[in-house]
Amino acid sequence: FIYITSSKPWRKGIKDEDLTKHVKTGDPASAEGQRATALMLALYNNIAACHMELSQHAVAVRACGDALRIDPTNARALFRRARARLASASAGATELDASIADLQTAIRAHPDDEAIAAELRKLKGRRKRQRQLDKQLNFGCFRFIQFRRYVERCLAREDQRKNKQGRFRLGVLGELTDGEKRALFPPWKDPISGRKVA
Repeated sequence: FIYITSSKPWRKGIKDEDLTKHVKTGDPASAEGQRATALMLALYNNIAACHMELSQHAVAVRACGDALRIDPTNARALFRRARARLASASAGATELDASIADLQTAIRAHPDDEAIAAELRKLKGRRKRQRQLDKQLNFGCFRFIQFRRYVERCLAREDQRKNKQGRFRLGVLGELTDGEKRALFPPWKDPISGRKVA
């Protein structure tokens, strides 16, 4: 444990030179050292839980990291760190993968813990849905680029054909046949709802 004492405790105002930092480490093999380690783990886990309740997720992740420096297979710290990483509004694929890695470490150390297994299954399903959605969105962007190039070609042909400046261009979308529209925008399945979107 780290604690600080003052050489002049009854004075108004504390100066840095009056403070002394003490680092107390016991023998980890002794009974006192094991009690101190268990107490530190409990304190760091409780700090993480409190900060998660206060929606201070970054602080909760750091507290879990401190607990994991003491015991790298502590299931409670790994579980809370996984949940704290995903609780922030800016959590993305990187945090999702890190949370899954934490839960996999926890399940290897504690294979009988059902809460960890359920959370791991939930996160793996979430990652699978996210990858499907990313794949469809990327394909959608590709289709938009194809459509934009097609519209530019149509406008260029229209300008060449009419060869008049300042004339209002009529909607190119109206000139597309149904077959061209289906080729550019094929129906796809929404990964979240499962419905077909035309």
